[in-house]
Amino acid sequence: MATPTIAPSSISSMTSAENFEVRFKPKFLEQLPKSVDKVALLATTEYEGIFKNGGIGTYYATLSRKLAEKGWYIILLLFQTKIEFKGESNIPALKHIFSAYEAQKLLELQPTHLAQLSELQEWDWLEYENYSALFFTQAIANHFQDSTVYVEFAEMCGLGHYTIQAKKLGILGSHCITAVTMHSGQEWIYQANGKYIIDAPDWYRQACLFEQLSFENADLAFFLSHFLKAKVEGFGWKTDRALYLPYCFPIMEELMEDSQDLEYPKPELEAGKIPIAFFGRLEERKGLQTFIQAIQSLDAELAQKIHIVFCGKIVNLYTEALKHLNSQEYIDRELGEWCDYSIMNGLFSKQAVKLVSELPNAIVCLTSPEENFPNSSLEMGQLPISLIASATGGFQETLGLIERTDCVRWFQPKNSHSLAKAIAQAIGAYPETPKTPDREFLKSVNQHLLEKRIEYMESA
Repeated sequence: MATPTIAPSSISSMTSAENFEVRFKPKFLEQLPKSVDKVALLATTEYEGIFKNGGIGTYYATLSRKLAEKGWYIILLLFQTKIEFKGESNIPALKHIFSAYEAQKLLELQPTHLAQLSELQEWDWLEYENYSALFFTQAIANHFQDSTVYVEFAEMCGLGHYTIQAKKLGILGSHCITAVTMHSGQEWIYQANGKYIIDAPDWYRQACLFEQLSFENADLAFFLSHFLKAKVEGFGWKTDRALYLPYCFPIMEELMEDSQDLEYPKPELEAGKIPIAFFGRLEERKGLQTFIQAIQSLDAELAQKIHIVFCGKIVNLYTEALKHLNSQEYIDRELGEWCDYSIMNGLFSKQAVKLVSELPNAIVCLTSPEENFPNSSLEMGQLPISLIASATGGFQETLGLIERTDCVRWFQPKNSHSLAKAIAQAIGAYPETPKTPDREFLKSVNQHLLEKRIEYMESA
């Protein structure tokens, strides 16, 4: 990877006071209070409830609720979408929602800013959204000059790089705190997907560099799991300032109480069939191939006893041998008449969790060969289901955090024979009624993590 360098000098020239400040347009300013005590700008590509995804989206949805309960004024900035929110929100925890796409429509950008943006082509979206994030941060920091302004980015694609460099250059003011949480950077994602032929190498190198620089230079840098911290250290990242802080997670018992009337499509299970759920995006990085191979290697008599529920998004596959297929085409080709199965595509996270919770004594498989700090195991680990998980750092750390050990079977990552053995054991023990983590214990873990985060935020 290229040697890290400071952000382009254009950042300083475009954002310093003598070259014009960035503010919201007057029409939108009317929607903002003149002052609040503390503001949190959460900048992300995903948010559960707006988009149909879990993981990072669930993290930011949970974080926004927790911070709002503590009196923070929450603003959400979304990347990689052309939805125009106009600052409006129907989500209680969020005061305002913006997309980076809206920057020129909602902000008073000066000629120097517009000239820079006009030079960017459609494929330069990484830089465009970096600039947009910076401009939104400037506008918020300028408006709330007497408030603490906390700005958090995921490290993915380094979309906070220009904002973080602007803070280091003294442009955003001391009342603005920048933070980056390590979720799943490009270098690890490509490696975990087994994708070693890179279609856009220049973009890839830039994204990897921006990710590293943003993490190393933010006021606060959080890592969720020791597994991924060790990974990025192997890529050359400096992590000596990084803080270990797992994220707050939804309490499933509370979620189920709030989701009693939630509708979702239900798989049609034949009476007496044992439900086995593959829980996660239907792709190689989540262990789809290993899972399919394990099911194929089951004894034919066992295969006829089960009904597989694929609970995840259908995507185009990446690996060289499968890139001409999407996940549904691959599953149909490989399983055929071997066993009964259903594919539940396009569910919100709440719908997916509710679906699994209402299957009769489900056996749930979490099969990623590598994971950072998967929300899937935090969710599934709270349910009274049998669990089969890949013995990799992310699953071990998350299930350890919530102290879920009962009816958990581990298998060797990427080893379909090891997984098939665990599945056969779970079928043989079916149905199981595992002991699950106590609700009050889970709340205490969450409270500790939240208090630790706020302590870091307020002392930065």
